[in-house]
Amino acid sequence: MEVVDKLCSGELTVSFKGSALEIIEALKKLFDKNGRRIPENLKAAVCDPNSGYFLKQPAIDYARSFSKGFEGTGLAANMSASDFEETAKQLIEELKADERTKNLLKGVYLPIIIPQTEIADLGEAVEEFVGMAEKSYRKEFKKRNFTNHRKNDLKGKVTVVAGSRYEKLIEKMQKESVVGIYFPNPLQGFSVDAQREQMAALPEGFSLSGPIDTAMGFAMYPELLGKDATTPVYDCSAVQWQSSGYSLNFGADDDDADFGSGSNLSDADDYCSGGLLFVKG
Repeated sequence: MEVVDKLCSGELTVSFKGSALEIIEALKKLFDKNGRRIPENLKAAVCDPNSGYFLKQPAIDYARSFSKGFEGTGLAANMSASDFEETAKQLIEELKADERTKNLLKGVYLPIIIPQTEIADLGEAVEEFVGMAEKSYRKEFKKRNFTNHRKNDLKGKVTVVAGSRYEKLIEKMQKESVVGIYFPNPLQGFSVDAQREQMAALPEGFSLSGPIDTAMGFAMYPELLGKDATTPVYDCSAVQWQSSGYSLNFGADDDDADFGSGSNLSDADDYCSGGLLFVKG
């Protein structure tokens, strides 16, 4: 009966090995039907997401988002828009083919490019990327403001959190421009501590979002991520600022957007979300 119960719950599945029927452990889905990470066996706080803070999947126009992120900000992509599109579509197909991750694409997903960048100090690099997000946002919303609350206060103070895998992204982007699929809100309702904790169960290729990939999301899709007060707050949980007790985030409302407000690491807020980035291994 225990086996029957596990077959009914999806923990076990059956397959044919030659003419024999074999019972095997099923691949466990990591994301639900809405693309949200399924919280399981987490010690840190998680709450249900508030549906009043949401994003809707846009039709992906690769050339348009490429232009906004690069021609509009002055950054150098070091690749063509067509190469960006081809690589991004390959990543999406890879996620679709994996039973564990395909539901992630039922949420919002945004192909981005993180340009090749030499990083001597992570805080200085973050400030540069936040500046590009601000430039793109102000161009999109000409009557709105963008405030960097940590302007000139990041150098020497931003470090990568162990287990976030963000160090792999930083290493990769120093060698080449990186195409990735950015998921802005699959962790809505997860405390920062829970966002970090859940990373241990994710497949290779995923990293927890930090300020660089989130800034590129803002630069390439300002009309979505900064649309109004119904957008979630975007935690940059892969890094800490000043000390282990502080993180950083992006936010937006009807009149402006900002970067640098500190996130409470242990509280689960229904309007806040960490992001995930998927890149080719």
